[in-house]
Amino acid sequence: KITGTLDKPEVVGYVHFWRGSYRGMLVNNMDGDYFIEGNTIRVQDFHVNTPMIDMDVSGTIDRLTTAMDFVVAVYDIDMRRLQGRFPDDYAVEGHGRFDGIIKGTLDDPVFDGDLIAESLLFNGVEVRNVRGDVGLSGSTILLNNLSFNEGAGSYNVHGAIDYVNNTLHGSSVVKNADIKNLLALSGVETELFSGNLDSNIRFGGSMMNPSLNVVGTIAEGTIADTPVRDITVDLNMINQVAYINKLEGYQGEAGFMTASGSGALWGPLNIKVTAEQLSLDMFTKAAGLETKVAGTAAFAATIEGTSFDPKAHGVVHIDGGGGKDASFDFIRGEFDLAGGIVDVKNFMVQRAVDDKTYQASANGKVPFAALSAKGDPTKLNDRDQLDLTLTLDEANLSLLPTLSEFVAWAQGDMQGTLRITGTAAHPLVNGKISVLEGSTKFRYVKSPIEHMNMTLDFTGTRMTVERFDGMIGNGRYELTGGFGFDGFETTDYDFKFVADKLEIDSDIYDGPLSMEFTFNEADFFRMGRLPKLAGHIDFDNCEMSVPTIPDSEGELPHIILDVMINLGDKVHLYDPYLCDMKLTGSAHFEGSTRYPKPSGTISVKRGGTINYLKTIFKITEGEASFNQLQSFRPSLLFDAETRLTQAKVFLHVDGPLGAANFTLSSSPEMTQEEIIQLLTFRDAYQKGGDNEMDAGDILTLGLQLSFLSEIEGIVRKTFGIDHFTISRGSGSAFERRNASNDKFEEEYNVQLGKYITDNVMLKYTRGIGGDNINRYGFQYDFNSNWGLTAERENHDFIFGVEARWKF
Repeated sequence: KITGTLDKPEVVGYVHFWRGSYRGMLVNNMDGDYFIEGNTIRVQDFHVNTPMIDMDVSGTIDRLTTAMDFVVAVYDIDMRRLQGRFPDDYAVEGHGRFDGIIKGTLDDPVFDGDLIAESLLFNGVEVRNVRGDVGLSGSTILLNNLSFNEGAGSYNVHGAIDYVNNTLHGSSVVKNADIKNLLALSGVETELFSGNLDSNIRFGGSMMNPSLNVVGTIAEGTIADTPVRDITVDLNMINQVAYINKLEGYQGEAGFMTASGSGALWGPLNIKVTAEQLSLDMFTKAAGLETKVAGTAAFAATIEGTSFDPKAHGVVHIDGGGGKDASFDFIRGEFDLAGGIVDVKNFMVQRAVDDKTYQASANGKVPFAALSAKGDPTKLNDRDQLDLTLTLDEANLSLLPTLSEFVAWAQGDMQGTLRITGTAAHPLVNGKISVLEGSTKFRYVKSPIEHMNMTLDFTGTRMTVERFDGMIGNGRYELTGGFGFDGFETTDYDFKFVADKLEIDSDIYDGPLSMEFTFNEADFFRMGRLPKLAGHIDFDNCEMSVPTIPDSEGELPHIILDVMINLGDKVHLYDPYLCDMKLTGSAHFEGSTRYPKPSGTISVKRGGTINYLKTIFKITEGEASFNQLQSFRPSLLFDAETRLTQAKVFLHVDGPLGAANFTLSSSPEMTQEEIIQLLTFRDAYQKGGDNEMDAGDILTLGLQLSFLSEIEGIVRKTFGIDHFTISRGSGSAFERRNASNDKFEEEYNVQLGKYITDNVMLKYTRGIGGDNINRYGFQYDFNSNWGLTAERENHDFIFGVEARWKF
C-alpha cells in the first residue's frame, strides 16, 4: 500500500525472497513486513532462514546512507545444521540461541551480541554453560570472554578472526581440562591418556599459516593406566614449524621422559626423544597386552631429515628387573630409518638360567611400503618387502612367562630360524622351530608338563606339526596336523590331539585325564563352513570340585560340536560347601557352541551327600540330565534326606542348574519356615516357641558355612580321608532327648570315613558336647546298588542294609 506524495511516499508492504545470498552467506528464504517512511525503511518481524540458522530481525535502515539499527534474535541454533562443516565421523548435537544488534552500514556493518547454549555435544563430549560476547566489525569476528565448561574443566577465549584476510589472534585460558575429552574435542579418541591440563594458549597468524604457543602443566595423570606426574609442556608453532621448547614428565620414583627440537610440517626435522627407567607395563598396556611384565625401559631416538624423507636412529634397552621370577634379564636393540625402510639391528631378548645365558634375536628390514601394502606380496619388488630373520638357536622356553600370565615357569632349549618376507598383511614364513626335552608349569596346576618335544615346520603360508608331544606324570599327549595362513586368517586347519592318562593335580581336578579330539573344518547347515571340534574326554578314578560356568561377555566363537564326556565308576565330586558324591554316566554335545544340542545323563551313585544349610543330606536319588535345548546347563533332579533329633527332613531339588528350586518337607510334617529354623537351630529349636535368630546364631551359621567348610577340605586333603564333615547336632543314630528338656547344650559332631579297599570304608563319629557320642563301624559296598553297614554306638549296635534300584 503506497500513500503520501512522490517526494515523501509512505509504503506498507510484505516481501518474500527465495534463494539468494548476502556477503557470501546463502539465504534460503527471507520474508516479513516492511515500512517506508521517507528515507527510512523499517522491517518488523523479518524472518531470515539460512542453512545454518533461523533468525528474526526488526529495525531500520536509511535508504540513502544505508545506516542500520537492527535487533537480531537467533532463537534456535541447531548444531546438527553445522554437521557438514565437520568430518563425517565427528557428531555434533545441541541447541543454542543468540541475541544481538546490527549497526553501521551495509558496506561496513557492526555486529554485537550474546551467545548462549546450555549443553552442546561435540564428538561425544558434552560442553556446558556456553556464554560469550560475539561481535562483527567489518570483516573481523570478535570473541570476547567466550567461556564454557567440560566436566570439571573450564575454558575462556578472547580473540579475533578476519575472514577476508584470514588472519587471527587471541588467547585462551584452560583450567583442569580432561586430557581424554580435550583430545576427543580435537577429533582424537583414545583411552591411552588421562589427567587434567592447566594451560595458557596464544594463537595468531592466519588460517592457512597459524602460529601457536602452548604453555601448560599436568600435575597427575596416566599413560596406559600407568601413573605419571609433573608433566610440563611448552610448544611453539611459527611458519609451519613446531618448536618443542620443553616437554618432560616423570613416572614412578625414577622414571623420566623428555623431548626437544623442531620439526617443519613441510621441511627439516631435528628432534630428540629420551626416556629412562619407565615402567615396562606402560608399553605393554599401550600395545593392548594384558600380561603384567616387570621391568623398566630406556630409549633414545634422534629424528632428522625432512618430513618428506625422515631419517632416524634409535636405541632401546629394557631391564627385566632381575631375580628368580623375572621373565627376562633384558631386551635391547637398535634401529635406523632411511628411505622409508627401518633397519633392525641385533634386536634381542636375553635371560640367564643357572650358569647359562639364553637369547632370541631378530635382524632385517621393515619397509613402510610392506606395512601398508595389500594384495599379493610377491608383486612387490624385493626392496619393498619384509626381510626379517628370527633366530632361536640360543633361546629357551624360560621366555614363555613373558608371553602368558598363565605360565608359572618353563625350561628347555629352543632351536630354529624363521625368515619372514612378504608384507605385514600377507607375511611369508619359512624355517623350523624345535624344542627338545623341555618342561613347563601352568599356574594353578601342581603337576608340570615334562619331556616336551616340538618341531614346527613353516613353508611360506603353511605350518606343519612334525612333532608335538610330552608327559604329565606317567600320562602322555600328542598333537599332529597343521594349518595354512593368509595374513592373519587361518585356512585348511586339521589337528588331532590325543592324551592318555595325564596325571593332573590342581585345586579343581585331581586324577588321570584321557581324551581324543580332532579340530578341522566342516559344513554346518546353511551357515557354510565352520570349525569343528569332535572327540571325547574320559574321567575315571579322579576327584573334582564343582565346576563354574563363567558368564561370557560376548558370543562364543562359532564352532561345530561333536563332543562326548564319559564318567567312569570312580569319579568323585567334592565341594566342602556343597556336596560329596560319586558320579557315573555320560553327556553328548552336538550342534554348535551357539546352538548346542545336548543329551545324556550323569547320575549320583549310592551314598552321596549334599550340604544344605550346613546339614548333610544323604542322596536317595540324584541325576543331571542334559536336555535343555540350546544350553550347556543340565537339569537337576535330586532327592535327599537327613535324620535330626526331632524330625526326618527331606530335600527335593528340581530345575536347571543356576535356577533350580529347593523344596523341604519333613516327618512329622512341618512348614518350610519351621524346617529351616530346625536346620538352623538344631536341638535348640522349639516347635511353636521363640526361634528368632540372634547375632550369635548368625555368626555360628556363618562360621559353619565358611570357616568350617574350609577346615573340612584341608583335613581331607592333608590326611587323605575320603569323608570328613563337621556339623551341628549330637550325631547319634538314636533319639535320646526328651521333650521336657527345653534348653540343650550346643552340640557338634565330627564324622570321618576312609576306604581301606575299593569296597570297604571304616567310619567314625564323635559328638562334642551333650552326650559325647562315640560311634564306629564299617560300610561294605557290594556294588553301586547294594550296601551293608555295621556300627556300634556306646553299648548299642546298628546294622543296616541299603538297596537302590531305578525303574
